Amino acid sequence: MIPTMREFTIEHICTEPDYTAAFSLALSVFSSQNSSIDYRDNKFFTWDEDPYFKYENILLAKYKGIPAGLIRIVPRELCRGDKVLSVAGISSVCLLPELRGKGLSVTLMKEAIRYCKGVGLSLIHI
Repeated sequence: MIPTMREFTIEHICTEPDYTAAFSLALSVFSSQNSSIDYRDNKFFTWDEDPYFKYENILLAKYKGIPAGLIRIVPRELCRGDKVLSVAGISSVCLLPELRGKGLSVTLMKEAIRYCKGVGLSLIHI
């Protein structure tokens, strides 16, 4: 069964508790796939030490109110000759294992792309 959009919501994080929930979710999903002993510290560094880091660049999906997936948007400026392009990378895409295969990551990705376009990112690199 595919969860309804009432059960599955996507929001930009805006509070410390939502950030902590998103970070914990990313750790739980990705640490099982990574044997690095310093994985938590590495993930923390790539999220918090990024000079472009903003809470609103993390989309947190909740299923029935519980953190269930996320996408981290990584904005950058790209210089090509005399032009400066605003671009975005997409990172840390994850869903809880029990929600995979239901099309929810597509919904999450579409929301990330819509947001990027809405804030003037002229090139999206996925």
